[in-house]
Amino acid sequence: MGIKVKNNFHIENRMKAAMEYEVQGKLLHAVQIFRSIIEEAPEHLEAYYCLANLYEQSDNVDSGVELLEQLLEIDPIDKNRRLYLAQYLLHNTQWNKAIEVLSYFSPEEEPLAAFFLGCSYFMMKDYEIAKLNFQTFVSNKNESDLKHEAFLYLTKINLELNNYETALNFAKRAEPVYFNYWELSFLVAKIYYKMGMFEHAIKPIEKSIKQNQKIPEVYALAGNIYLRAGQYLKAEKNLLKFSELSGETSPEFYVGLAKVCLKADKAKDALKYYEKAIQLDPENDSAIAGINSAKTILNNNVVNDG
Repeated sequence: MGIKVKNNFHIENRMKAAMEYEVQGKLLHAVQIFRSIIEEAPEHLEAYYCLANLYEQSDNVDSGVELLEQLLEIDPIDKNRRLYLAQYLLHNTQWNKAIEVLSYFSPEEEPLAAFFLGCSYFMMKDYEIAKLNFQTFVSNKNESDLKHEAFLYLTKINLELNNYETALNFAKRAEPVYFNYWELSFLVAKIYYKMGMFEHAIKPIEKSIKQNQKIPEVYALAGNIYLRAGQYLKAEKNLLKFSELSGETSPEFYVGLAKVCLKADKAKDALKYYEKAIQLDPENDSAIAGINSAKTILNNNVVNDG
């Protein structure tokens, strides 16, 4: 008994030493210690998990997967080992392998497996199957910290499937946790936009911009919302911000921006954007026609550009 306690104390001290090396950025030293612990005490699960995470940090994910697969082979019915491997695969974009590992479970009996399956199928853009798994997860009576995240996924999925009312319902259910998260506001704005409710979309898109001012797609959607709502100056401003953040400089983008300027009675700016489009694509029919229209407007003094 005394020898076992002494040995456990020795292993725990080495675990602490390995973790300290990891904090110091001395990953190779940490890897060597975790390996030696696994060789000496193959039942020490934490050493496996710590080593797998180190492999991930070192961009050696394949070794991490192999290690966790070996751990699972020791006890294939241990659901925690299987779920850990599945989560590791998910985190490293190996969706098909994650699904294969999770196929051992019945999603109805293991809610976390349903959640991970939902994530995997969502990332593979198989939205119908993803929806079924997330619905299975949220229908489980057990409370989970992941439930609101599942509502957020279901918002995205139903938006992709053009189920706008359902998407809006799940967005509201996600709100207690994600009320201050830019993506939820963005999704709500996008739902209203898709429903043709442009005025309703303005408040959530403005909220999304306040919550995160560095996401190009938010400004692109804002530009389109303001355009459809007839607020052309705001549309131009947001589309320019989108271009600034994303580097978007395609002929099609400049043609679209020029059309916005024409609607805002800014023919001079419209002409400038059409000319940029022509510089990029001299045979762009829309830009050629647009230049002629803008010049006609200017020549006729139909608008007064400030």
